[in-house]
Amino acid sequence: MSNKSVNGTTEQDKYNSIRGYYSERGYAIITSDNEDLNREYPELRSWLKSLVRYGNVDSCVLILKKLPDLVTKVDPKHYRIKFFTESHEYTIVVSDKYMGAFSSCRKSLPGETWTRGSDLKDGEYSYETWNKIVYDILRNELKTIKLK
Repeated sequence: MSNKSVNGTTEQDKYNSIRGYYSERGYAIITSDNEDLNREYPELRSWLKSLVRYGNVDSCVLILKKLPDLVTKVDPKHYRIKFFTESHEYTIVVSDKYMGAFSSCRKSLPGETWTRGSDLKDGEYSYETWNKIVYDILRNELKTIKLK
């Protein structure tokens, strides 16, 4: 039995496409149980688990590790955590003693040829900074209720 969808693309094809996209940009996709990640940032996995349904981090979050290259010096503790909502892509950067985040719209507004983005909270790597980032994301996603 084939795992092909209507257009002939399998889940594995989609996964390989995503993997290739980030690989071309110098990142490897890793899982939340990655030894390096958990050794360098032991509490990060539990912080991520608290955000996702059923605690299944790897089904909702992409964790990217910067790959070494010959041109730039790569911080071996540099990670990007990406997750997606209906209208935004969020990236949390974790690197040594720093944590910061930014958001990007997933589509451009009518009449614009670019997608909008914005910086979110940042600071030292800490649970306090983590909470500031999560609250920024929540504020970004909440919709205005029109009572008239």
